[in-house]
Amino acid sequence: MVLPHWLQECIQVTDQDQRSEEGENVLAFPGERTEPVRNDGQSAIDLVYQAAEVVGNVQDHARQTEIRAQTLCRNAIEKLRLAETRTDAAENALNLA
Repeated sequence: MVLPHWLQECIQVTDQDQRSEEGENVLAFPGERTEPVRNDGQSAIDLVYQAAEVVGNVQDHARQTEIRAQTLCRNAIEKLRLAETRTDAAENALNLA
């Protein structure tokens, strides 16, 4: 079986793999990283900034949700007051009739 070029770059194919491939279709993946790991602290700082951005976004969303909830409550209270006024007016009209 011939592998595409992009897949050959990701997988280390040995002669043994090619022999076993005929019977099993098994390939070996690289065991260790080929690129060096940065250990200079910059990765940690980057993660801290990313976490701070996520927390800030969550706080913004919470503020917006709270504002919407307050607006809904104010509108509901106003509707209840109007309904109460109409109920009182209807009761007064029945009493006069």
